[in-house]
Amino acid sequence: MTEILFIGRDDETEAMLLATLDHETYALHRVRTVAEANNLLAEQRFDALIIDFDDASSGPGFDLAQLLGLFLFVPTIALLHEFTPEVAIQLVQFGAQDSLVKSELTPDRLSVSIQCAMSRAHMAHYDSLTGLPNRALLFDRLTHAINQSRRYGQELAVLFIDLDRFKFVNDTMGHEAGDTVLKAVASRIRECLRDSDTVARLGGDEFIALVTNLDRAVSAAPVASKIVESVSQPIMIGANAATVSPSIGIALFPDDAEDADELMRYADAAMYQAKQAGGQCYQFYRPDMNSAALRRIGLGVALQRAIRDDEFELHYQPQIDLETGLVVGLEALVRWRHPERGLIPPDQFIPLAEELGLMPALGDLILGLACNQIAEWQRRNLPVLRVAVNLSAQQFNQDDLQEHVEQWIAQTGLDASLLEVELTESSIMQDPEKPPPPF
Repeated sequence: MTEILFIGRDDETEAMLLATLDHETYALHRVRTVAEANNLLAEQRFDALIIDFDDASSGPGFDLAQLLGLFLFVPTIALLHEFTPEVAIQLVQFGAQDSLVKSELTPDRLSVSIQCAMSRAHMAHYDSLTGLPNRALLFDRLTHAINQSRRYGQELAVLFIDLDRFKFVNDTMGHEAGDTVLKAVASRIRECLRDSDTVARLGGDEFIALVTNLDRAVSAAPVASKIVESVSQPIMIGANAATVSPSIGIALFPDDAEDADELMRYADAAMYQAKQAGGQCYQFYRPDMNSAALRRIGLGVALQRAIRDDEFELHYQPQIDLETGLVVGLEALVRWRHPERGLIPPDQFIPLAEELGLMPALGDLILGLACNQIAEWQRRNLPVLRVAVNLSAQQFNQDDLQEHVEQWIAQTGLDASLLEVELTESSIMQDPEKPPPPF
């Protein structure tokens, strides 16, 4: 049953709508004023609104933008006494999906208008891949839930969910498989929640679960535990199984914060701590997590600057033939020479570089450092061994990878036989049929 809320004082207009709507498809509810509608929408969800625009606009202090702004996320149809192009354009500009002239109402016209309004609103406020609410609709529901919880003295939880190993699925199985995983994860999270709760997709592999009507904070833990268990089960893609798991951060109203932005930020900080703990788990927010999240943000900014300013250096690890005991080659290992923190090992910045999409730029910088070093050894007539440089999956999947390597060899003038490019298993699994670069 499609629930419709009619806002208007005119009894005749209500009677006309009741006579026009199919009672087996639509249920019509009525309030007389916008204020009453706003209060009712705080308690109950409706599929669409019908506003008697002539009635609403005749009241004191009428503001069209404010009126439709109140109902931004509910499909809205305005009823007019007569059609005026200027008013119709204004209505659409401020968010109404359609406007109808009362005298021209027919069952088909009204039904089509309602269905079209609902479809347009769905496209604007829902994620096209998973069908979940998007960021904008999530914040509207979160604000609504906070107001409800404040009114009734209840708690609510925001669960920030990020997938572990999702990038590996995308890199090794392709983006189609990644989309299949995201849809399966969305369905599994939804099944772990009640009908009154909300799950939304922020983008990428990030989801938000909004759990309302909690009597106490610890009630969020079983929900998070259930999501961890469900999402961690293998997802079949054809004959292959993809395995991801969730890292979940939990922030509570009113214990941790009392507005939507802070709750989201604190849940994000807690999620990062869950990832730091190894993933496939959940963490409740703690105040000390803010400093860790700020450090991570600061490190990301510094990493982008470091690539720009060449703050990296290579250390060389010998490769030894176990039969002869002789050193037969070198492996280039990158280190970040931070101007304030000193030497930073790769396990502290490589994952962040991958997350931020900086690996192609960083990998090219590392390749250049290695080529320049080999060439320098050659110029000094030093005995030079073969040097191995690792490629990330992001580098390997660049179409112009071979050109980059050839450019560095030509630019530095090194003997190409002294450069070895190492490809990890994750680098070649995205397209197993694709031949490796011919160098």
